[in-house]
Amino acid sequence: MMLRGVVLAALLAAAAPVGAQPADIAADIAHSVAPREQFGNFVSITLNTSKVGKIIAGKVGAERAAKLFAAATADAVATYGAEWETNLAASYREALTPAELTAARAAIAARDPATLQPMMAKVAPVMKAKSTVLLNRACLEAMTAAEAASEKP
Repeated sequence: MMLRGVVLAALLAAAAPVGAQPADIAADIAHSVAPREQFGNFVSITLNTSKVGKIIAGKVGAERAAKLFAAATADAVATYGAEWETNLAASYREALTPAELTAARAAIAARDPATLQPMMAKVAPVMKAKSTVLLNRACLEAMTAAEAASEKP
């Protein structure tokens, strides 16, 4: 009898730690599409194409501006990248059915953009609604930081 109790306790302990959650397919998908790099690209594009960015580049030169923008982008990613990734996972979760999530993960693994594209069309508006304010805030902070850094020798 005691041996059964010990075996049962060992099996339960090995099955899953207390509080363990089932695998989150949406979070796996979000992580697999390099969300921090994606976020950084959005910030970088904004810095490089904005009027303020062009003024900074005109003032300090393209090479120094590129370094200032890279530093500001890295800071924005460090500050807001995790939130962007969380929003992306939530967007997948909200926009896609469990079957679509499974199909999306398979399509990403297979590098199959044709299968993925219709699903991304469903995810994009949800992500936009969740993250526009975040992206605007990050870009404004990055622009302000780059502009302040451009004033230093």
